[in-house]
Amino acid sequence: MQYFSGHIIFRGKFNYASLSPHIRRIIELFLEFSGQKAMVQREGRLDLLVYMNRRDLMKGRKPEGVNRENAKMRLLFPLHRKEIALISDVPNPKVRDATNAIAEYLKSKGFNLEVRWNDLTLLRRAGKVK
Repeated sequence: MQYFSGHIIFRGKFNYASLSPHIRRIIELFLEFSGQKAMVQREGRLDLLVYMNRRDLMKGRKPEGVNRENAKMRLLFPLHRKEIALISDVPNPKVRDATNAIAEYLKSKGFNLEVRWNDLTLLRRAGKVK
């Protein structure tokens, strides 16, 4: 099965500041699996992406993630629950691979989480996907 989205949903006691030490690795894994790593490195933007996301996390806020214009895949932190979402405009096997890699990394760091697929409830309500 191919996926439009992968959702890493945090369970139990969780706060966004706890992701701060791990945001660089999360972003690196996402960029690697989504095929955007070389472009971000060429542009010299990796440190900026990490800095901006870490700054929000340290303040207990949801970070922006990686939402590049014209990208085939995005890393987002949706408003409706404590989660990391990887979203593609079309079904994409990289969504599965990236979601699993990030989830396994976070599990190895002791995070309690659940992975869901194609859970685009808000986008469905907005009529953007079926």
